[in-house]
Amino acid sequence: MIAVLNYLLCHDDKLDGRRVAFIWYLVPDSWDSQIDGGELQLFESQPITDDGNDENFFPTKISTTIPPKRNMFMFFEVSPRSFHQVAEVFGHSKRLSLHGWFHGPSLWTVDNNIMPSVEKISPIHIEEELVYQWINPVYFDTEQLRKIRRKFCRSSEIQLTNFIKTDKWIELVQCLKSISTHNWLHCGPPNRRNYHCLFNTDLNPIPDLCEQIIRLFKSEAMLVILSDITGIQLHPCSIINDIDNTTVVNDNNITDENVSQSKRMRTEDTINVISTSDTDRNCLPYLTEPCLRKLQPGSYTLLSDADMTDQSWRLECLLHIHGYGLKYHSNNNNKTQLHDTNSQSNSSWGVQTVYVADGEEDELLTVTPSNNSLTLVYAGPGTASFLKYINHTTDHFPPDKNQIIRQDDCNPLITADKIDHMNKDPIQLFDLSIKYFESKSDPEDVNSFRSDNKDEVSSISSLSEEESVASSTQDGDSDLQNDEDEEVKVIK
Repeated sequence: MIAVLNYLLCHDDKLDGRRVAFIWYLVPDSWDSQIDGGELQLFESQPITDDGNDENFFPTKISTTIPPKRNMFMFFEVSPRSFHQVAEVFGHSKRLSLHGWFHGPSLWTVDNNIMPSVEKISPIHIEEELVYQWINPVYFDTEQLRKIRRKFCRSSEIQLTNFIKTDKWIELVQCLKSISTHNWLHCGPPNRRNYHCLFNTDLNPIPDLCEQIIRLFKSEAMLVILSDITGIQLHPCSIINDIDNTTVVNDNNITDENVSQSKRMRTEDTINVISTSDTDRNCLPYLTEPCLRKLQPGSYTLLSDADMTDQSWRLECLLHIHGYGLKYHSNNNNKTQLHDTNSQSNSSWGVQTVYVADGEEDELLTVTPSNNSLTLVYAGPGTASFLKYINHTTDHFPPDKNQIIRQDDCNPLITADKIDHMNKDPIQLFDLSIKYFESKSDPEDVNSFRSDNKDEVSSISSLSEEESVASSTQDGDSDLQNDEDEEVKVIK
């Protein structure tokens, strides 16, 4: 039985002894796949390699869609090419069926560990002004950084709200929504992932604004900033060793203009050193190419057995950009501000990122995204994450009488999560994903990711206190509390 909002994502049934799969449909006579969903969808497939191996394939696109009908009996051969899925049920009836397999000797070898390696790149140099144009100045304040690090140390994860300066964030959202579909490349295969990522070509170059945010997150300057935020020494120029001894300006309304000048000067000096010194690049971590993703109803990622064999230590970074429920309001000066109410996505949508560990039945961590927030997770060997399937309820929002807000007289800004729905287009969610791996210098040295209090990095098999810490900040505002010293832990 598949209930409303449930589904069965792409798989091949390929287990030892399974030869023929069958389905006997017991749905109501009134079942209408256009209204109720639940179709059986079969995929075309291609060989994973060109070496003539006919036992390892990956699915490409849906070739056949079969709507359920009462008392219909379906069967197909189980093979390395028998990829199929059951579409989401979105009506009011449950999809009832009887299914199973006829067994016999297998004609092929099961191999669930084939997975292409992830390309890792080296960080780049960027101009220092790019940092200050994009990042909320509160994350340059040493007192706030100290509080953030101590929160991160307790749970090995944190979510920092309003990470990008508001004006830049609004520009980025509008830019992403205006990008041609030719620049969005579908990422598969369907048995691993289903979403679109921004793709740069000579014929369709990506906007400069998107290029800037990508360069920022793969820069050495970002490694320094993340070191200061987490206490993990990702860059030798990090100032986490002496940052706690720095005098700071304690101002509840820190702005780009009055952010601690001593801190800014120190940061500028650090960035200048990064861009001019002969830093031993073997001391720097690898990272994945930053991926700007467009997510819609039907987007997801899946785990395979091979994912759980990852032995790397890494800092996983997700910048949740737009589409997760944050609203706007305007003040008397006609200036757009962020509204805290309903700032996180509805958990019934799916869309959360879930962390699991090899051998553990329970989830280690579930990350609920929020607009313009940066989620950082310190993950260890045997740990992996996946994006929950985004279901069709993301297309439905409650009425909002104040959904049209103005940033200025010439630039009307519609409530972020309503703009697609009003235009009858699918809801679009945007994020940026990147992973920072352990230092190149000694892959076996766990302490290459070092905490700011110089304690040994600890590993945990589960979160004793499952706490998703969100520092609720606007540009120049923070409400971080608790100032205890604690060591850095690892989600493992």
